[in-house]
Amino acid sequence: MTHLNSVYYNAYLSRDSRFGGVFYIGVTSAGIYCRPICTVKTPKKGICQFFNNAEAAEKASFRPCLRVNLGKQLYHNTIALQLTYRPPYDWEGILKFLTIRTLKGVEQIETNSYYRIIQLVALPGIGTWTAHYIAMRALRWTNAFLKDDIVVCNNLGGITAKEAELMSNKWRPWRSYATLHIWQKPINNKERYYD
Repeated sequence: MTHLNSVYYNAYLSRDSRFGGVFYIGVTSAGIYCRPICTVKTPKKGICQFFNNAEAAEKASFRPCLRVNLGKQLYHNTIALQLTYRPPYDWEGILKFLTIRTLKGVEQIETNSYYRIIQLVALPGIGTWTAHYIAMRALRWTNAFLKDDIVVCNNLGGITAKEAELMSNKWRPWRSYATLHIWQKPINNKERYYD
């Protein structure tokens, strides 16, 4: 195992939410890949492979785990809200209650988590810009990017939304922070953002 793989594995062991989307871990025995913040049983070092993005894991013939699929849906204007335990509630009782009334395709119960999937763009008057803004501001998603925002396009040198999206790929998974920075400061030389 290389030094970089050891670093990735230690980051995976920490389950630190800051590593979500930074890299992906593939488990060779199961043939699946997931984000490093996944709370499933920790696989042994020897059966782990690490990837910079989900596409690389899929090219290596790994299939996404359920949680990665939820994250992918978030990118496509669907937001997966996760409810986790917070004292003094009876968490097991809450999960049992939610399991009884779960709506297929909308809600999901896992070992210690409850997910509710919201398709914001399906609501009247909410488009891609609003969905990403809500994800960035209210849901604290670090990778939201408002490519259609007129201020973002103008401050990047008058580029199109498509060019802004391409440019923003280098800032993953921290594109929300880049958006906030771009809103504050217009850039005369757009080459600075390509570095």
